[in-house]
Amino acid sequence: MAAAKWYRGWIAVGGECRVMASTGGMPWVLAADPAEFPDRANDAKSFNWGVPSRATYVLARTLLVDALGREAADRLDTGQFMAEVLVHFAKGPDWQLNTNQIARWAESTPSKTSEVAE
Repeated sequence: MAAAKWYRGWIAVGGECRVMASTGGMPWVLAADPAEFPDRANDAKSFNWGVPSRATYVLARTLLVDALGREAADRLDTGQFMAEVLVHFAKGPDWQLNTNQIARWAESTPSKTSEVAE
């Protein structure tokens, strides 16, 4: 089994919400997917947490796709992940999340396709 990727959010010196990702080696700054969010891909204010907002939604979608893959993320409600996880992160201290925690959330959440079938 591959090592879990971890994500760590922090507030940068300019007040921007940044997220680092790592699989155990040199971490990198996570960026919004330019295909899904062309207006956010190179924006220092792409992400947010602790409040419901478009930037928090962009982070939620980015984390789901990065952690689970696009196909799995497409079956999930990004707004629900935002509301149940990211909105609860405090703005002050750093937070950490890993792919195993995101996968456990996804497994405990009905997919959008199963809701349509019911």
